[in-house]
Amino acid sequence: MAPEDRRGAQRARADWPVQLQTPQGETVSGHVFDVSTTGVRVRVPLELAADSPVVLRMTLPGPPDRMEVVAVAGRVVRSDPEGIAVDLVSAGGSLPERAIRRQRPRLDPWETRRRSQRAYVPVVVTLGHAGGAQVPAETVDLSAFGARITTGLVLRAGEQVDVRLPPDGDPAPLLLRAVVWEVDDRSAALVFVNVPAPDFERLTRFVSALLEP
Repeated sequence: MAPEDRRGAQRARADWPVQLQTPQGETVSGHVFDVSTTGVRVRVPLELAADSPVVLRMTLPGPPDRMEVVAVAGRVVRSDPEGIAVDLVSAGGSLPERAIRRQRPRLDPWETRRRSQRAYVPVVVTLGHAGGAQVPAETVDLSAFGARITTGLVLRAGEQVDVRLPPDGDPAPLLLRAVVWEVDDRSAALVFVNVPAPDFERLTRFVSALLEP
C-alpha cells in the first residue's frame, strides 16, 4: 500500500497502553492515541528516526474476560512532538484481524478501568511464570483490572505471569493471568488479562472488602 493510501485509511481515536521495543532492545511504556487498520500513532518518552523498526505490544480494551495483548512489528514513518507514527509491517501490513474487530476505541469501558476502585492495602500474593515456582510478592495497590507489586522475582515488561491471591472464603484459589506492564527499581505494574467473569466478580468483591473500614 502506498504511503498516501495508508495515510488515507480510516482512523479512530484510541487510548491503549503500549510497550514499544526499539531496535536496540530498549522497552518503553506509552499510549496508542490514534489507530487505523494499517498503522498507529503512539506517545512514548523518546524520539526515533524514520524507518526505525519497532515492536509494539498493545493491550486492546474490551470486556475483562476478553482483554488481550497483541504484538506487532512496525516501522517508524515520522516522529514529532505530537508522537510517533508507525506503519505496521507484520500480519500483512495491518492489525491482526482480531484487533481490527476492536479498532473502534471503547472509551467507556477503558475509563471504567482507570477509575475502578483501587485498594492501597498491602496484600501478600504469590507470583510466578507459567509452570514455574511461585514466590511471595506484595501489592502496593490492587484493583479488579491490575496491580502494582513488589517482588524478588525478576520481571520483564511484556511477559505473562500467574498471580495467586490469598483465600477469600472460596475453597478454590483465585489464580489470575497478568501481563507485566512496566518495571522500575522498586515495583512492577501488572494488567490482568483474560479473566473469566466469575473470577472477575470474585476479584471485585475481594478489592471491595479491602476498602471496608
